[in-house]
Amino acid sequence: MRGIIPGHDLVINAMDDPDINTTSSWVVEVAERGGISYLLAGGYSGHIGRIGPTVLPGETPDWSEFQQYYAMRTRENPVMSFVVGRENHKAAFAPLSALVSALQVWDAIRVLTRLGPPLLAGMLGEVDFASGEVRWESVSERADS
Repeated sequence: MRGIIPGHDLVINAMDDPDINTTSSWVVEVAERGGISYLLAGGYSGHIGRIGPTVLPGETPDWSEFQQYYAMRTRENPVMSFVVGRENHKAAFAPLSALVSALQVWDAIRVLTRLGPPLLAGMLGEVDFASGEVRWESVSERADS
């Protein structure tokens, strides 16, 4: 992956194999080293999709800030464990993949064209097709601000 990313404006992670947390860590490591913007998304448990965040270096919270935020929120509210530490892997559900990727592509267009600010900057969502729930969490300020 190191040879592919340098010189590009944006990296999009939509991989969920072996799991979304592992693939996101791969993308984050290389993108942050190169100062490249990135979008993270994927699915797990067959019916749950994680949407976002979009990270613009120096402008938005980065992935480590999301991890710190969610670790703190999970301690406060165990229901928040939907973000931290879930690695259940099952087959992808096509309608879920379509929804997650559509939101990801729209944000990529906004980042690359400057059509508008990224909708997923500072945001992380989860859609659960089994319950119909969509949950959004925001990390709106950089930790070093």
